[in-house]
Amino acid sequence: MLRFVSIATLVAAFALSAVASYIACYVALVGLAILLVPGGGWRHALRPGGRELLLALLCVSLAAVLAGPLEPRNWLGPAVLLVPLLALGFPELARHAPRLAAPQAIAGMALFGTALGLAVGVYDILVSQADRAGVFNNPIHFSGLMVILGFICLVGFETVAGRWRHVFLAGPVLGVGGVLLSGSRGPFLAALALAVLFAPAILYWHRRDRWLWSSLAVLLVGLGAVLTISPLGPRAAGVLAELAAGFGAGNLTALDEGRSQMLGGAVQAFGQSPLWGYGWAGMMPAAEAFYPADSIFRGFDHLHADLANFAVLGGVLGLAAYGALLLAPILAMLAVKGANRRLAFVVGGTASLGYLVLGLTNSMFGLLPQTVLYAALMGWLFLLADRDEPKRA
Repeated sequence: MLRFVSIATLVAAFALSAVASYIACYVALVGLAILLVPGGGWRHALRPGGRELLLALLCVSLAAVLAGPLEPRNWLGPAVLLVPLLALGFPELARHAPRLAAPQAIAGMALFGTALGLAVGVYDILVSQADRAGVFNNPIHFSGLMVILGFICLVGFETVAGRWRHVFLAGPVLGVGGVLLSGSRGPFLAALALAVLFAPAILYWHRRDRWLWSSLAVLLVGLGAVLTISPLGPRAAGVLAELAAGFGAGNLTALDEGRSQMLGGAVQAFGQSPLWGYGWAGMMPAAEAFYPADSIFRGFDHLHADLANFAVLGGVLGLAAYGALLLAPILAMLAVKGANRRLAFVVGGTASLGYLVLGLTNSMFGLLPQTVLYAALMGWLFLLADRDEPKRA
């Protein structure tokens, strides 16, 4: 029974997150919860990374108490931050499905999921005539998941032996392809940030690999050719042109009036209640009170930026929780020893920097697929810390 649960959890989290986001996250959520109890992972909550997840939960819970404990919706924040703690059950997957929980297997599932996401995104545009690829999801949510899945494929490049490992370099390229199809600017910036983080390390680690440069060139030329000769090209060019215009003007927020109003409202609301905020129930009314009178951007359920969400719903306590969530992957990564350190760098860097940059233009923590995927990445770091050496395929 637990073997089946483990297999379903791994496949859902890494192979299906981009194309069946909510079904996949529910399966992974239930699976991690089931595995947390028999494995006793909860007893290791004070391990590096786990402490920070627990701190984030405690900070938001205290903010909910201070903002209004009798308002049921204020407890949505603590409920959301229970999800990352399910990562403590992830190492149990290796007991019941050891082959599928191996680093190269997880990277392979992520590569499959990213390729499938891009294929369905192309179908959305060319066959379904969608304006932006969303693959049964909001386009920006889809593209954020594609970025995360695409970059963790680099773990496969570090663990698979022989020339076949170069296939895993396609992961980030496929992820960026999904971003361009979605027409989303924020995820493109996240992909750029992760590329800047990982490219120097990988090029240095494998500086004697004569196939590395050839593989990268083929992948980039292939993506460029597809975008140039297909109807997808103008869409990709439009995303890049908007980003260039924003950078040229020195004002990216000017590209998005709605997010500009939300950010401005969040800053004003935080100034009115900086210590513990307004709770989940009061977050949007507090920010909307500072919108222009004729604003058409009222009625959303979040502020489309993690920093703004945590600042308004929890004040300083919320910001401390957000900082702890971004710090947790770094500390879990630093706890990994031996040859697994390179793998941990890829996973931890993606979970920390990726979620930071993606969270500048969209909510990540609070959207269940993104939050469950974060829990899976944290759990993977815990598993890497529990292992001595990665096995090479």
